[in-house]
Amino acid sequence: MWASRGSRAAAVAAAAGLDLLVWHGAVRTMTGSTISPWLPVVTTLAAHQSLWWLSRAPRLTLASQALFGSVSLVVPLWQPFAGLFLALHAGTARLGLRRIAGFLPAVLAVLLAHSHGSARLTAAPVSATLTVLALWGALTALVLASSIRQHRLVARTWVAVADARRHAETELVDERRRIARELHDGVGGAVTAVHLHAAAARASLGDLPVPGARRSRDLRSDQTAGSLAAIEAGAERSLVELRRLVAELLPTGTPPPNPGFPGTAAAPGSPGSPGAPDVGRRPPELLAEVDAWVRGTRDLGVEVHLVGDWSTEVLPLPEDPRAHAVLRTVHEALTNVVKHAGPGSSCTLELVPRDAAGCLVLTATSRAGRHTARGPAAADRPAGWSGGHGLTGLAERATLLGGRLTAAPVGPRIFVVRMSLPPSLVPVA
Repeated sequence: MWASRGSRAAAVAAAAGLDLLVWHGAVRTMTGSTISPWLPVVTTLAAHQSLWWLSRAPRLTLASQALFGSVSLVVPLWQPFAGLFLALHAGTARLGLRRIAGFLPAVLAVLLAHSHGSARLTAAPVSATLTVLALWGALTALVLASSIRQHRLVARTWVAVADARRHAETELVDERRRIARELHDGVGGAVTAVHLHAAAARASLGDLPVPGARRSRDLRSDQTAGSLAAIEAGAERSLVELRRLVAELLPTGTPPPNPGFPGTAAAPGSPGSPGAPDVGRRPPELLAEVDAWVRGTRDLGVEVHLVGDWSTEVLPLPEDPRAHAVLRTVHEALTNVVKHAGPGSSCTLELVPRDAAGCLVLTATSRAGRHTARGPAAADRPAGWSGGHGLTGLAERATLLGGRLTAAPVGPRIFVVRMSLPPSLVPVA
């Protein structure tokens, strides 16, 4: 309230004007002598300059105004009070009654001096003093009540602003995490499929370590290998930039490295295929989407086994968000086993639509082959090739649905991803 220069100037002018207005020229002291008429005017104008510090130093302002108000002990009918009440109001509104309570005895003493100065020459000075003091007390109570109300209002406003800021920051973090998940799961999966299929196609032309080598039989296959290598390199760069963007979107620093199989190198291939599903949209039918990923993964030399009940009668409905989570988890598990284990590995996908607690449970157990090939491309891949955000995003997705996802190695070549989701709230038609 007193933060602006204009409001403080108005406080100084109003207090000085009101105190000079009620002063009405009193110059006689308690001893009967008189003072110069200009002295109260100059003193009032000078003393009220402390009101410029109402917002910065409310306690100092209140102390100076209480000291100035005590002039009624010398000149009884000179009773400045406007600045005292302004300082009391500003201090209480700014600091609260508890932190300003130490100044209340001084304020009471000043008001008692004012009351005695007004009633000392009456027929009953004691009762008149108490009466005037009660009037001053009522005015003081009104000032305190107003300032306490303002203090509480400001405190509630600050709390509301802080809560709104925290809520906005939380929403921003959640939105950034959602965008990061969608980028990784959707665009990242598609680019990974392009890269790994290009690598697999180039290797199938003649297992050329470098495009242009004379081991190819004709120029056409050599040109094809060069084009595929260019596609592979472009996809690698795109993945590095995409994962850098995902890392910048996530607010919690560098995520843990992408869990793979210790001692194995990435092999060409991908669970994607030309007819692979679009993982950026909701699946129209979960089983058809999973079958497409399974076929593409098997074509790349990875054994995939479906265990459990995968019948359409018990799978989540397309509008059930759990169906999207299941497909994302299947996609990530198959992509990781192809990328980190390669041909000769296997992955078992076990689905329990309803366990004893009624939860949907998906378990992906990946096993690396004992003779996984090591290719030179694995060592040459740029930093940032594997961002490590896939399983983190899946865990967040499961948490948002009220479930849980765990991912950890259970042996030197075995990695298990387990997702458990509570019963869906989507009604069954």
